[in-house]
Amino acid sequence: MKKLFGTDGIRGVVNKILTPEIAFKCGRAIGITKPDSKVVVAKDTRISGDMLMCALVSGLVSQGVDVDILDLSSTPALASITKDSYDFGVMITASHNPYFYNGIKIFDKTGNKLSDTEEGSIEEIISNIDKYSYVSCDDIGDINYKEDLLYKYVSFIKSKLNKDFYNLKICIDTANGGAVEIAKKVFAKEKFLKVSFINSSTDGRKINQNCGATNLEMLKNYVISKDFDIGFAFDGDADRIMGVDNKGNIFDGDDILFLLLNSKINLEKNTIVGTVMTNMGLEEYLKQKGINLKRVAVGDKYIKQCMVTEGFSLGGESSGHIITNENCTGDAVYVTTQILNILEESKKSASQLLEKFYKYPSKLLNIEVEESIKNRLMQSSFFWDIIKKYENVLNCEGRIYARASGTEPLIRILIEGKNLKDVEFVTNGLDCDIKKFKKLV
Repeated sequence: MKKLFGTDGIRGVVNKILTPEIAFKCGRAIGITKPDSKVVVAKDTRISGDMLMCALVSGLVSQGVDVDILDLSSTPALASITKDSYDFGVMITASHNPYFYNGIKIFDKTGNKLSDTEEGSIEEIISNIDKYSYVSCDDIGDINYKEDLLYKYVSFIKSKLNKDFYNLKICIDTANGGAVEIAKKVFAKEKFLKVSFINSSTDGRKINQNCGATNLEMLKNYVISKDFDIGFAFDGDADRIMGVDNKGNIFDGDDILFLLLNSKINLEKNTIVGTVMTNMGLEEYLKQKGINLKRVAVGDKYIKQCMVTEGFSLGGESSGHIITNENCTGDAVYVTTQILNILEESKKSASQLLEKFYKYPSKLLNIEVEESIKNRLMQSSFFWDIIKKYENVLNCEGRIYARASGTEPLIRILIEGKNLKDVEFVTNGLDCDIKKFKKLV
């Protein structure tokens, strides 16, 4: 059973869970898995990024791996660069988490995240790292800095803007993260009626701080007060996107899938891939259109694995990971270009396009739970008795879905129903009952 790897790589509080020693061992393990390989490494803006990247790279070259360092980047850019050019790509990021977290995401030569089995193999090596020898001094790997590798990715994304000029006023919140410079290069001011970037610092303590895809209040205020047509919010490594329409309404990944489905996007096998968290309203809409919804576990890597295995071309989750057959992973910058194309070609506002889409009212309840009791709580029959009690309140017109977070000490509970008052009642009741129960575990 995996211990280091969660739903999205290795992640944890820096120097408490994720230490330079772990990063070093992870680098060695990658090299041991595939000797004489070539790896590209990048990071987001976190203050711990350089420390962990140095440790990881040291582990890689100590096993004879040649390393190209991309330095500051988004995760989708790193994945795209990895594809067909490197044996592995490694991104130092904790995605949407605050600055004192960091993580390690590993991509294979196809640009896809490692499978659970592959992560398990690396973890097994890390657990037994002392059994393996270092290469000789003459055989250690080379290190090269290759920031110019980003140019190809930026050019690819820019080519996805269909118009020379967009009659749109847009605001982009880059969450003080890895896509700060990329976004400014792609969304050049001369291409739009108006462009503003907020939270566009590279200060490693400000990443995701009250901004970005996990906190849209600042973006919402900007869009309303400064009369923008639309606002986009990325997370720290820009693999997820959320937004605000011209009326200040927040839209999420399910809304974005709806927009894309009503564009000229190619939909293979008349199916999109969602997750267990995908809103029931989207599922109902798809049924009306004769489109299938394939649900998988939470995590963009499971969406992509399903798309590759079964030949689908579009997938995503409500948290904002949107994947097409042009992307290796969720890509906020790419998706922004597609939404802008839809707005420009339709000559309609985002609020006009989205008013046709009805989503079930929903609440996401995050209950803090110590890692030591998280799984025990989820396996308790009392916990599921509580869930069942409140499912009866929804009376078959909604659902409750509970899962342990793979990246944080949380139990996440989704509550959906046709009646907002019922959803709010169930949310408050679950919060109260589970907090009381967890004290007894």
